[in-house]
Amino acid sequence: IIPSSQLFMPDEVPSAIIETKAIADEITVYPNPVKTQFTLNSGSVEAAQVSVYDIQGKLVIQSNVKFSGTKTFDVSQLSQGVYFVTVVSTNGVKLTHKFIK
Repeated sequence: IIPSSQLFMPDEVPSAIIETKAIADEITVYPNPVKTQFTLNSGSVEAAQVSVYDIQGKLVIQSNVKFSGTKTFDVSQLSQGVYFVTVVSTNGVKLTHKFIK
């Protein structure tokens, strides 16, 4: 029997997890699949960096322009395939979404 003092209680969820979940719920990437451009909607989250990686993990696009709300990214030069867009917020939370081109 495990003493209750050693159990993880739901009301003790670290604030970083709650913050990451809240940010994850706000950030969306559309359309998916993508033809020539995608829109990243960060909601009220201020994005500090957006990076796009190909399936091998090679960085193919990077933007260091801070923004909140929506921003469109041109991916017309990319070949068809699977890509990952990673968003880093100004407070350091990092999230990754997959899209298909």
